Amino acid sequence: ALNQEMHGVDSSVDVVSAQPYAGFFFRPEVISDADQVAQLADQLHAAGDGPDGLPLLLSIDQEGGGVQRLREGVPVVPSAAEVGVTGDPAYARKVARANGRTLRGLGLTMVFAPVADVDPDGASVIGTRAYSDDVDTAAEMVAATVEGFLEAGIVPVVKHFPGLGTVRGDSHRTLPVQRKSVAQLVRTDLVPFAAAVQAGVPVVMTGHVALPALEAGIPASLSREVIDTLLRGELGFQGVAVTDSQGMGPIHARYGPAEGAVRSLLAGNDLVLNSPKPEKARRAVLGAVKSGRLPGERLEQAATRVTALRIYQRRLASR
Repeated sequence: ALNQEMHGVDSSVDVVSAQPYAGFFFRPEVISDADQVAQLADQLHAAGDGPDGLPLLLSIDQEGGGVQRLREGVPVVPSAAEVGVTGDPAYARKVARANGRTLRGLGLTMVFAPVADVDPDGASVIGTRAYSDDVDTAAEMVAATVEGFLEAGIVPVVKHFPGLGTVRGDSHRTLPVQRKSVAQLVRTDLVPFAAAVQAGVPVVMTGHVALPALEAGIPASLSREVIDTLLRGELGFQGVAVTDSQGMGPIHARYGPAEGAVRSLLAGNDLVLNSPKPEKARRAVLGAVKSGRLPGERLEQAATRVTALRIYQRRLASR
């Protein structure tokens, strides 16, 4: 039913067969247990991997703790808070390596973790998804987690840039506002993200949080100022930027799937995640290129980065 609603086809395999998508996100609705995920991953790779052998980016939310979409048939993964309280980066690395190897063994190639948000007073929606209330401790844990995932042969995605831990409101429903200056962010919220970049994280998720210090009234995920000035400029990140889910309130309710996808790419994202209407989004992107609103060079830049990521993942998995 979900595939018909979103894509107009009957199965997840039909989805990747019908269009040359870069990847497939294992939503909770398509997950039952480890055997089912492994079987579906195998079918998706057979249907959607490139003719040159480039693997689909088969991704899942598997942070641990309360955000562990696959639970049946796999080991329990501790939450970030449970890992962080040990103060031991070697343990964080070990947990990520074990988690990553489990996922790679099922055929998955990308994991939406670690969370680099810092929740200093425990009042944000992030809660136990954060490693620590201290930016330096969080940075150590995030870097170690990135390294552990890479050692396991899976692509980690650090999130939710530029940070959701020190804002109020749930970006699933509303648009939180980050009131800090850029200088304040560099000293606080951005420290774990910078550590992730230094550790070699290949993908960063842009969050649905407004940052008036750079561009007021719109999510960071749609802000070229935030992505260019902070992510690419301040942090020196050269990898793939992926949006948080397009189905979340700040995007879906205000912009819709078509405009949300176009604005995401215009802002400098390279992948658009979890559109409620993927075909509508795809047509809108092609229309924006044809009209000249979305420069072809921007789309080529995104495609080049994503292709490089898929090549990197293939090399990573063969270590």
